[in-house]
Parts: sequence; C-alpha cells; structure tokens
Amino acid sequence: MRELTLHFMQRFYGEGIWPLLKTYGIDSPPFEFEEEEETRSQLAALFFVAGTRGLSGLSQSIEVVVASPCIDHAEAEPRRLAATVIADLVHGAAISRLLSVPLVSFIGTGQEIRLVPRGAERAAGWHRVAERVLSVFETLELPTGSRCFVSHDEVVWAVLSETVERDRTRLPTVALNGLYHLRDGSAFPAGSPFRYYYEYYRYNLACYRQPVLEHLLGRPLRGMLVVENVQQVKAVALARRLNGQWPTEHLVTVPAPGRAGDERATRAAAQDRLTIDELPSCCEMGEGGEDWGREHRAFWEKICHSWQELSRGSFRRER
Repeated sequence: MRELTLHFMQRFYGEGIWPLLKTYGIDSPPFEFEEEEETRSQLAALFFVAGTRGLSGLSQSIEVVVASPCIDHAEAEPRRLAATVIADLVHGAAISRLLSVPLVSFIGTGQEIRLVPRGAERAAGWHRVAERVLSVFETLELPTGSRCFVSHDEVVWAVLSETVERDRTRLPTVALNGLYHLRDGSAFPAGSPFRYYYEYYRYNLACYRQPVLEHLLGRPLRGMLVVENVQQVKAVALARRLNGQWPTEHLVTVPAPGRAGDERATRAAAQDRLTIDELPSCCEMGEGGEDWGREHRAFWEKICHSWQELSRGSFRRER
C-alpha cells in the first residue's frame, strides 16, 4: 500500500510536507518488517508513512505502544464517532502485536468534560462515547497488559494533572500555538476566543509522558513508540523533548480519508464523513459505498480487513 499512502500524503499535504516532517524528527522509512512472510505482508499493507530518526527495525527499547483515537468531533454523541477511531486503533494494534508489547490508548473525555466550556453538561454523552470506543478496543486481541484509559476517570485525571503541572514551566503557552496545524500556518488557538484549548493540549501531551505511562502501567519502561497519524507530529516532538533521554519514538501513519477522498476524515464536510457504525457495511459495498473513489475505498477496505484479522488473532502473538 506504499503507493496509496503516498497518494494520500500528496493529496492532503502536498510535497512540502516532507521537509516539515524532518523538522520534527520524522525522516526514516517505515519499519523493515523482519517477520514471517504472512505477518510482514499484513503490516506492510497498512498505511505507515515514516518514523523518527532513532527508530531502526524493531527497537528493543520499546516497551509500550501508544495509539489514541481522536474523539472531539463526536460532540458527545456516539453515533457521530468517525470511523477514524478504527483506523487509529488498527495501526497501533498491529504494531503492538508485532512487537509483543502492550498497546495503550487514551480516550480524551476528561478534556471534553472538564476543560471545554459547559462540557460537564454533556458528561453523560461523553461517557457513552468512551464506552463505544472501549467496545472497539476490546474486540482486538492484544498483548497482556494492554489498556485503554478514559481521561475522565478520577485516577487517570489526577495522574495527568500532576504531570501537566510539573511541565508547565518547561512548556510555555506559545509552544502550543498551532500544535495540530501543519500546512496552513495557523497558530490556533492564538488570537482566538478558544483559549481553553491551551489547557486541552497540555493534557493531550501528558498522555505521551514517561511519568504518566509508568504510573498507569505500574512499572518502569525503557521507552515508548507512538503509532499515530501525521497531524500528531508536533505534539509527539514536544513530548519527546520533555521526556529527555527516554526514547519517545513515532511511527507515523497517514490520516484516514473521508468519503470523497480529497480531505482528512476529521476535517471532511458532514456529507463526506464516515461514522464508526457505517464503516463495515460501506466496506462490503453496502449503502453509501458504491460511489466511493478507488483510492479511499481501498484504504477503508484494508482497514476493515485488518480489524477483522486483529480481532481473531491472525497477527503474531505475544512472546
């Protein structure tokens, strides 16, 4: 799927994305899959873009894989959850299984409830969103110790908050401007009324921090590998700086496309969005799938196939 991955990178970002990725430490090719042929072909067919400079082969310093889906677009309604949740978890689960190390995911409901204005009024809805994502996570056969944490949980929130406060002097607010903008030059939330996003971003970054992961997993870790899409490169790079000498690697995936295939699904117009409940039928040429373009249809068919494979344990099992 290398050609398809490059197709989406060009469509979403243009050629200028490659030098930009290098500034955030992303310039190595994807993993060289030195596994049995079946496993290698399954993984190579997923949509990996590139990795951090320190990532070579299957690094022995990696003791946990982190892959967290984005939920903010759901607006506290499970039916609005995008199919990107499945794409994000499939990529992380595949690498977790390959390395035989736990997969850790964070569901950012705490940020939505505690930091977004009037978020507490929609807490029940966000709890249902978390339950829906957990139901996907629980379909996957993963190495022992894999966990999916909801950030509205009191214990998880307290651990994140402690690290956020410790990092505050090392992470000035200005460093968070434009954290999830790569090509449009936006410094959001600077100059906008949405200043609460500064705190939101701090909690997002805490999910990549060594103290948080070690506390929640209850043991020291030699290092971590983030398996998340291109939009996260700035955030992971900031966390890498905060983690110091502790290995914080990033295997970058291509963002999932929307129905029209010309925009990332998380930015697509309402008619081009694909929800988590629509995905299986669309991939089987069901309702709404027959008019898809070839490239984005191929993407989602592979994601569906990989989800099925991971759910029944066809990928390599833990050591």
